[in-house]
Amino acid sequence: MTSIVLFLCTVFGLMNPSTHSSPPSHSPLFQWSDLPVLPSPATGGSFGGIVGNKIILAGGSYFPDPVWQNDKLWSDRIISLDLSSERPAWSVETLTLPEPLGYGASVSLPDESMLLVGGSDGIRHKVDCWFLRMTPDGARLHEAPQLPISLAYTSAVLVGPRVYLVGGLETPDAPGTSARILCLDWADSEAEWIDVSPIPDQPGGRMLCSVASHDENLYVFGGCRLVPSSSGSSSRIYLSDAWKFVPGKESDGSWSNLQGMPRGLAASPVPAPTIGASFIVIPGGDDGSNVADIDRLEEQHPGFTTDFLAYHVITDEWSDRPGFPGPPPLTNPMVQWKDHFIFPGGEIKPRVRTGKVYVGVAKLEAPRFTTLDWFALGTYLFLLVLLGFYFTRREQTTDDFFLGGRRVPWWAAGISIFATQLSAITFMAIPAKSYASDWTLFIQSLGIFAMAPVVAYLFLPFFRGLNITTAYEYLERRFSLAIRMFGSAQYLLFQFGRMAIVVYLPAIALSSVTGFEVHTCILLMGVLCIIYTVLGGIEAVIWSDVIQAFVLVGGAGLILVWCMNGVEGGFGELYDRASSSGRLRIADVDWDFTRSSLPVVILGGIFINLIPYASDQSVVQRYLTTSDERSARKAIWLGGLIAIPASILFFSLGTALFGFYDANPELLGPISKTDQIVPWFLVNEIPAGLAGLVIAGVFAAAMSSLDSSMNSSATALINDFYRRLRPASVQTSESSDLLLARILTVVLGCIGTAAALVLASFPAESVFDQWLEIVGLFASGLCGLFVLGVFTQRPGTVSAIIGIVCSVLILILVKNYTNLNGLLYAGIGTMTCFSAGWVSGLLLSDGRRQNGTSFWNRRKPLHAAD
Repeated sequence: MTSIVLFLCTVFGLMNPSTHSSPPSHSPLFQWSDLPVLPSPATGGSFGGIVGNKIILAGGSYFPDPVWQNDKLWSDRIISLDLSSERPAWSVETLTLPEPLGYGASVSLPDESMLLVGGSDGIRHKVDCWFLRMTPDGARLHEAPQLPISLAYTSAVLVGPRVYLVGGLETPDAPGTSARILCLDWADSEAEWIDVSPIPDQPGGRMLCSVASHDENLYVFGGCRLVPSSSGSSSRIYLSDAWKFVPGKESDGSWSNLQGMPRGLAASPVPAPTIGASFIVIPGGDDGSNVADIDRLEEQHPGFTTDFLAYHVITDEWSDRPGFPGPPPLTNPMVQWKDHFIFPGGEIKPRVRTGKVYVGVAKLEAPRFTTLDWFALGTYLFLLVLLGFYFTRREQTTDDFFLGGRRVPWWAAGISIFATQLSAITFMAIPAKSYASDWTLFIQSLGIFAMAPVVAYLFLPFFRGLNITTAYEYLERRFSLAIRMFGSAQYLLFQFGRMAIVVYLPAIALSSVTGFEVHTCILLMGVLCIIYTVLGGIEAVIWSDVIQAFVLVGGAGLILVWCMNGVEGGFGELYDRASSSGRLRIADVDWDFTRSSLPVVILGGIFINLIPYASDQSVVQRYLTTSDERSARKAIWLGGLIAIPASILFFSLGTALFGFYDANPELLGPISKTDQIVPWFLVNEIPAGLAGLVIAGVFAAAMSSLDSSMNSSATALINDFYRRLRPASVQTSESSDLLLARILTVVLGCIGTAAALVLASFPAESVFDQWLEIVGLFASGLCGLFVLGVFTQRPGTVSAIIGIVCSVLILILVKNYTNLNGLLYAGIGTMTCFSAGWVSGLLLSDGRRQNGTSFWNRRKPLHAAD
């Protein structure tokens, strides 16, 4: 069925490859509205920012009408507009600036204040700085640290905890522009402005440049430079260069030269808006094309550059985008309130000011799904429901429901083991990682293959030989009932949080690029998943995994082909672009354990993959569904082998996407997270039908994560708690246990879906992340218990408890008091539990010493649990 759908979609897609409306060149990045116009006189060169919910505009300059017959005047007025009001209107504050000033710099601060820096009164440039705060009695000014030099026409931006000032003009008659860059730790009451390493090889400085903050790095673009002319006065050179500064401690940091702008620009509103995950936008500006003719043109001056320039921080490419809906304003700042970028007035021609206030919101137009896409999506999801109905006839006992009657083919179990680890988050996150950076985490994914023989020959014999249903039954055989309860409870608690996240995050990504309403995505995945899982049990789960794996791997291959067809040079051009940008680096050969260096990635790959294979019921259950140990071993080997080409494919996919968008930057939209790059490409570039099928595969991958959690959690609840703790006097039938298992599956599915819906309605990802992090602290310790049980004999229950407690405590200390890379946490937790448990076991010797429960007595006859 899937092959038929894929074939039909391919044929129709190739017949009509333009069914999706790909984003056109120069697609807009903003949706525009406006606010009330500024009260007269409108000014340019004003200080501006957000203080609480109010826009503040202070000072500036203007020319009385007729503008070409009057001199410039300077203002000390402070006006405000309350954005939280139902009918916002500008009001003039009682407070004024200490003197008429303009062309300084201003920054909105996190404590709901605003920093005003320097400026000019037309005669002198200033060193004074002020904090402006709102009180019940109105605006108030408080002294801030003075500048070490007088500055006007400088540019300011907040980067992390520091305010940075770039360039400027030290005096009105200065022959050249300043090359100094200053920073201030604004929250430190004793801090002073300090010099930062200047931009290398730029001794001439700059003024009126664009600045931005992205990912706590400073970006500097263009501006203009004053140089002496032959007449003795200074002339302007308009700059198009671009720079990135990565801050270090205090004044330390490193500069890197970026792709230059297509044209020189100065006096754009600053800071430059940062939208989506990767765009910095230069909103218009003066390109200098009419600077020599200002006096001749006067009122006939055409105004300034209308188009915006969009810089993509990942591809290091520029694209032209449509600008303001009216004459572009310059010299006044951009102020940001929530997700609104506000441009309050400014200079629209030499001497001419506007009171127009533009409000821009990042625009992301999701293409509509076509009929063919809906056909592919509907057919695929209907196929999953049919799977449930097909297997329901075979689910007569709990052994059928939880273990598939141990009749699942080894190759299907192997693919399912691989697919269980391949969630929708992974399908989008791995390509996003290589798209945004490089291949340094690729080696980690090889840990799946490296762990295959360890699990197949050292752990599997115990799970199969003891004839158990859950992994945690082994912990009772080896240690005690209490340890079994702990292991199963830890797994269940983690799954309760994970079920919400693995549905919610893909739903957000899919909703943002397909136009699906996020609640619809969640309900669709949750309801369908509950139906086929409760009907078909583990067999429906495994066979849906198999289909999902083929669709996602095929979809990844399809995207690769389309990327190669989307650039003139095909594969060679994609390779060259990725190589020249450092995207093909496969290892960070260093011994720095605070970064993703080679030893860190290797250790992470070993232990991060050992945890699910040795102690996660969702994975262990897969290789308990085959007919015998030999088949289970083949399944584990197959899962490990598939991981190698699949990892190459998914990392290549991200690299190919980088090359494609590096060559076609105008096709990128302002996606809010880099993880959305795969679905964005799918719905914009892949022909109709094919995109729908692969999007359906992403849906199914999210559903696969949910159905695995549902079925495996129900397995743990029934076997580790209900049956184990049920009084011996209470007798139940197999049919009643099967009914309870199905009821629990429905309940668990409803819990996961409802939690995802709650997240969608009341976003609290940080709460769920914290939940998973806290419970996850025990995951590596739980793996350590299995390692302790398998490879030692003397440690018992007390030693196991000591091991898990030490593991959690050490991980808390490492996480909070060291800078070690997070990839090491799994190994630290596992080995701490094993080491502490083993040492305490040598002292206590409290092990149960049952035959068949450790590596050292595995060949002896097995005994049942006490």
